[in-house]
Amino acid sequence: MAVINTRRMNPIFWIPPNTTTTYKLTVTRKDGTVDDITSLVRNFKINNGVTDGIGDFEAEVFNSGGEYSNKWTGMEVFMYYADYDSTATTLRFRGRIEKPSYKDYTIKISGRSESFFIMEKNVNKSYSSVDTAAILLDLVNAYGDGRYGVDLIPASSGKTISIKWVDRPFWDAVQDLCNASGYDCYVDENLKFRYFLGGSVINRGEGAVHDLNIVETGEYLNDTTTIKNKVRVYGATIDGVQVMYTVNDESSQADYEVREQKINDDSITTKEEAKELGDLNLSSLTANPQIGTVRVVMLASVQPGEKIFMSDPDNNLVPNYYKISGFTHTYDETSFFTDLEINQSQKTVSNLFKDNISNILRNTDTSANPFDMDFSYIETFDVDSGTHSSTQIAGGALKSTGASGTWLSGSIDSFDDRYLNYASLVIKGSDLSNVAVSISADGGTNYFTLSSSSKTQITSNYATSFIVKVVISSSTASVDSLSIQYTTTTI
Repeated sequence: MAVINTRRMNPIFWIPPNTTTTYKLTVTRKDGTVDDITSLVRNFKINNGVTDGIGDFEAEVFNSGGEYSNKWTGMEVFMYYADYDSTATTLRFRGRIEKPSYKDYTIKISGRSESFFIMEKNVNKSYSSVDTAAILLDLVNAYGDGRYGVDLIPASSGKTISIKWVDRPFWDAVQDLCNASGYDCYVDENLKFRYFLGGSVINRGEGAVHDLNIVETGEYLNDTTTIKNKVRVYGATIDGVQVMYTVNDESSQADYEVREQKINDDSITTKEEAKELGDLNLSSLTANPQIGTVRVVMLASVQPGEKIFMSDPDNNLVPNYYKISGFTHTYDETSFFTDLEINQSQKTVSNLFKDNISNILRNTDTSANPFDMDFSYIETFDVDSGTHSSTQIAGGALKSTGASGTWLSGSIDSFDDRYLNYASLVIKGSDLSNVAVSISADGGTNYFTLSSSSKTQITSNYATSFIVKVVISSSTASVDSLSIQYTTTTI
């Protein structure tokens, strides 16, 4: 008996536009005069992207009669229109001229999208359990000077975070929100912030198809070079002890071995903030993206972050919808192309150096972690806490009220629901030879003495929380601050 496959197939067909792209370029002077430079453009290039960067442009314009000499001096508005029609009327890109230069009867202009006005701002904000969409709305309202529309920012992304930024570049803060939520963001041609779930916007009117409009397909592959699956965050040093937290993706570590990223950020002052920053970075660094570039005959309507249909089976592009993280329109005497970046831009060596430099610039303190611990609990004794037995907290220090005394902390959560297995001590104070610090992982039955010169294994009754005990055996001894640095295990 013949076997019949009854599974329904849903083939994808793309019907290309029946005309090529028509474009128009204009420059609006400071006095409001609009110069249509479409017929005078010798060449132009327009880049735009989502989340990882902002748009920019450059163009070379014939000026043989000197018509535009000294008319464009910088900050004029550059506009690019494109349509599949006899005339181009739909605005697709908007920027500001930053560098006009004159040479050989031409003017070369270049600049960035108008989002750069807000990119120049630094963010000083903190939020506790707030939806990322609400945070973005607040940031744009606080730093946008009323320049940008916010009606395309949704009421909720479904992801709440707690985060603090101190002098964080605005777009870095936006990228933090996108990393946390899985959303994409860019400022569109109408100066509106668009914030949408990554891959949720589909452009069904355009595509890239072999034997129709694809000119060239670059290498398309899985990129593992950027993967980091262990992120260790070093925060501020407070009273001589430092905030520290480590996040891991054990599934990724099993596939690619441990690949560590270190982040130093002195704006982090609590373990909760360090964990939030680590989680934000880990979510973006563990991705194994499929990347590539495709050159097509110039497209008219594509926008950053959209998914468009592509098909080039001979070059490993099976027919499907692919996310466009960025694109470049190029026109000159021989070119009329759009280069599409699939999913995300491949990291080059210069990108990697740039990331490294960024991390260095964020680091204004040296991290002290001689035993490669993952977490820290810090106590600065600035406020009264714990249980006292002939001890007191006064003047920002823990002291005995007599010849000796004992202080017990409350129960301290290890944070990641794993079990304490090694710990070491960082302590600041006076007459510390008469101070002993120990921890218990079984509610106070067994204590293990800690040292600043070695790490101590916690061997009895593994637990996901611990208690710190400080014994002061001299009336002259005091503890200004201490840090318990520790690691955890799943057993």
